[in-house]
Amino acid sequence: MRSAKYETIVTIDSDLENDPKWILNLADKLTDFDMVVASRPELPRISERVFSKVYSRRLGVRDILSNYRAYRSQIIPLIAPTKGETFGAEFLIRASKAGLRVGEITVEASRRRKKPRIGNTLTANLRIFAALIRTLLI
Repeated sequence: MRSAKYETIVTIDSDLENDPKWILNLADKLTDFDMVVASRPELPRISERVFSKVYSRRLGVRDILSNYRAYRSQIIPLIAPTKGETFGAEFLIRASKAGLRVGEITVEASRRRKKPRIGNTLTANLRIFAALIRTLLI
């Protein structure tokens, strides 16, 4: 992200669960915001719903864990991105604390794969709850 050459950066999961057709909608919203999140209308895991409930009102975004986003490239140096699977949520929280304008669009949810990349339902929920605790310490 720090090496980006263009004004707009779009992040999208590589597991093909995000439809690229929303990229232009995300980028268009950057006229009003510094960062835009593509939120799913329904969050599939209980841990995702809890995580988002904790932060959604404060951040103005329903799907806190969505990494399908568009950013103005000039905001990247203002936020210290972290490493790991929850970098997107941590980046979003830090961006909000820095006073950056965060917006969202709602996108159609894609069908989830039978074998999610972060493990079975129990494993995924535990990892997301651990990430929630980590972000509360930011």
